[in-house]
Amino acid sequence: MARGTLVERVEQLELTVQGLDTLPAEVAALGERVGSVETQISQLRGEMRMEFSAVRQEMHDLRHEMREGFISITTELGQQIVETASQSRMMFEEALSSNAIIAERLAGLLESRTSRTPRRKR
Repeated sequence: MARGTLVERVEQLELTVQGLDTLPAEVAALGERVGSVETQISQLRGEMRMEFSAVRQEMHDLRHEMREGFISITTELGQQIVETASQSRMMFEEALSSNAIIAERLAGLLESRTSRTPRRKR
């Protein structure tokens, strides 16, 4: 079954056991590394939670500022539209009044010319 002499087999067994002697220290070191990684992951999660919370707050603040800005712009624009409409109406009424005055003067001129100029006979 087993190959080699008893001495060879014992030597091989001793080599295997020597290799296993360092195993508990390696496992302990690995445990420390895992614990360190767990701590780092926990810290990272905390930092990310705080940063995401800060980003959400900044986005909320920005939305609020934008909403206020839009309301302000909309109000101002509405006032300007009303003012422009009022000015346009006044200008339109002034143009109608000017046209009426011009029409009256033209009518007066035409009447004065027709009353001064004798009609030609045909």
